[in-house]
Amino acid sequence: MPRGPNECRLPASATTRPTDAETNTSRPLTPVLATPPQPQKMPTFSSKKYRPASYDNTLPARYRAALARHPFALFGLPFVATMLLGSFFLTPATALRYERHDRKVKTMTEDEKLGIGKDRRRIDMKEEYYKLAAKDLDNWEQKRVKRLPGEHDGVL
Repeated sequence: MPRGPNECRLPASATTRPTDAETNTSRPLTPVLATPPQPQKMPTFSSKKYRPASYDNTLPARYRAALARHPFALFGLPFVATMLLGSFFLTPATALRYERHDRKVKTMTEDEKLGIGKDRRRIDMKEEYYKLAAKDLDNWEQKRVKRLPGEHDGVL
């Protein structure tokens, strides 16, 4: 009994191939040996969902059918448009965030940068020079610093 258009069943002892004239085909055939029966497989569930007849006229059904024909126009283009419009609409929100941050950070003048406290007096270089010049630098006395108990005092 033939299995297909180019296949025929031969006994297992057959070692020769039929010629082109015998099979009426242009290519030689190989003998088919008997194979052991395969265990039956469980039927698989179909991937096609059950949809009632009333579903065909609904908007989701028409969209799904059109989406199969035009995927970019019905999915890609709206997605890209949403990303672009979202970027434009969120720009003021991000600008507001940075403006609020800029309000917290204020610019300082040179005096504010150099001054540690606000209650300090201004220093004038000439005034400081005259104060040091008025001091008597020749009349001084060396005082020894008190050491902690048990600390070496450095005296030989």
